[in-house]
Amino acid sequence: MSQYSVIVTKHTNGAYVINDQIDWQGIFPFIAEFYIKEFETSKKKPSRVLLLGRTNQIEIIIPNEFNIQDVLAAILFKGNLTAFAESNYFQEIEKRRLPILFMDKLSVIPFETQRKLMQEADYALDAYPAAYS
Repeated sequence: MSQYSVIVTKHTNGAYVINDQIDWQGIFPFIAEFYIKEFETSKKKPSRVLLLGRTNQIEIIIPNEFNIQDVLAAILFKGNLTAFAESNYFQEIEKRRLPILFMDKLSVIPFETQRKLMQEADYALDAYPAAYS
């Protein structure tokens, strides 16, 4: 099982920063279904949320002065993969990122076919480093 850590901070403009990435919303998202396995809060140390998926585990560290519900609502999508793929947020990212993934000779593939190919590949973006640049 792959394990990831997500450390949430805030930019001076008030926006959430993920692992020192200010523009984390501009990159292709990590797409998988998770459930909350552990949820720990403390007044003295950062809060910790552990998400468990089929093949991945994500630990989210949130400073205790942040509202946990606000942070989770900002960085996670509540719903299933189908609802996420149909969301305006995800469709905007696809419009920006699919041309980067399907470039050169692959650029002739129609956009809807590109979307279907990504869905069939189960959004295995680790094979596409350009999705994260």
